[in-house]
Parts: sequence; structure tokens; C-alpha cells
Amino acid sequence: MDCLGQIATILYCALAQSAHGSAPASQPVATSRPATATHSAPAVDPAHVERLILQLGDKDYHVRRAAHDALVALGDAAVDALLAHLSDPDHEIAGRVSAILPTPADPELRALVAIRLMETGRLDLLRKAIDILFDDPESAIKAFRERSGEAAAHAYVRLLAPDIVRTMEDWIGFAQIGRRLIQSAEARGDADGVAQQKSNIEEQRRSLKTVAYLYSEATLVEHLTGRRDSGAEASTISTSQPKKSEVRNAPP
Repeated sequence: MDCLGQIATILYCALAQSAHGSAPASQPVATSRPATATHSAPAVDPAHVERLILQLGDKDYHVRRAAHDALVALGDAAVDALLAHLSDPDHEIAGRVSAILPTPADPELRALVAIRLMETGRLDLLRKAIDILFDDPESAIKAFRERSGEAAAHAYVRLLAPDIVRTMEDWIGFAQIGRRLIQSAEARGDADGVAQQKSNIEEQRRSLKTVAYLYSEATLVEHLTGRRDSGAEASTISTSQPKKSEVRNAPP
């Protein structure tokens, strides 16, 4: 934990120093998603989606491939059903479901997906959750902060969310500075300056996403290790992604 924390701190400080140089950046100016008020995925037949998900575990490659492609095509409309199979007892189905899960356009749904991934206690899915949240931190933070702060939130979510939220807030602060710098460069007609700021902003987003993952991974590993060391009942949740032998590596 100390080692990872030091790494994250060093990385964070380096980013802050770079911000004083050519650009204190961050923002989703050209890349942020348009906010949507509610989750309104197209209606689909739940039974049909369920059949497709079960076919992800079929022995026939062509059946698996067709099911995979159909679920990908459904996009956000399949999210609820996919989430229900994240911990499917069939490891092949569970592994393919987590790979298919999209990054929803709707901020509320994006926050929900991230939380469901965190609830598994698996490090690979924790990384995917953070990837989803940092796809556009500004639009996702409100829903994620509210959902993760609910009294009924899963223990893993309550444990991990505070550091993730703080890192998202840090990025939003950088984003606001970045916007002002871009506006200033645009007012001067400095096209190179605008491009440089946008590049710095994107780099900052990626770097702070790494910081969020380092802290969250260390927190989760420390928590699970502490439980085992104290003699507590071993967690039934895996802290790493499924073994290759559990999930076929061939395309679905």
C-alpha cells in the first residue's frame, strides 16, 4: 500500500509540475459526451437478450460469435441483462459479458455500470469501472457520487468510491483551467496553443485515471489481505481476472 501510494503521489506531483509548464491542463472540451437526463435505452425483449447471453457459453464458436455480435449491436439496451451475469457461475459467460459491457452514453447508467463492476471485488473489473468513469468524469461524477454514497451501497463501493471521486474532482479542476487556457489561445488566434492544451488535457485525464486505479487497487488488496490475515472468512470474490483456462481466448 505504501509503495503504491508513493508511486501515485509521485505521478500526481509530476502532473502538477507539468501543468505549470506548457499547460496546466484538463478538460473534456471536444471529447465530453452530451449529457442525457435519464436512462432511455431502446426497448428490447428481455428473453431474447437472456438467450443471447447464455449462448456466450455455447461450445460452438459460431453460436458464440453470433451472440457476441448481437449483444454488441444492442449497446446500452443490453446493459441491465449483462450486469446480471457479471458473476455468472459459467466463467466463460462471465468473462465475455464483462468484455462486451459498453461505456453507456447516459451518465446515470455509466455510474451504475461502474458500481456494479466494483461490487465484484475483482481488480480487472475495478479497472474497467474506472475506465468507464474517466471516459467523461464531468458528466459521470454527480451520479457516481450520489449512488456510491447511498446507505445501501455495497461495502466495496463505500470503500473505494471516496478516492475515485476525489481524483475525478481533481481532473475537473484541471479541466476548468484547461478551458480557460484554450479560450485564451483561441482569442489570440494561437492554433498551436489550442492543440497543445487539448493534448495536455487528454494526457492529464489518462494520468489521473492511472492514479485512481493505483489507489483503488491498493485499497482493495489491503482490505482483502487484512481480512485473511485477521482470520476472517476468506472472500469469495476473486481479486484478479479469470484464469485463461477459464475463459477461451478465441473471439467469443
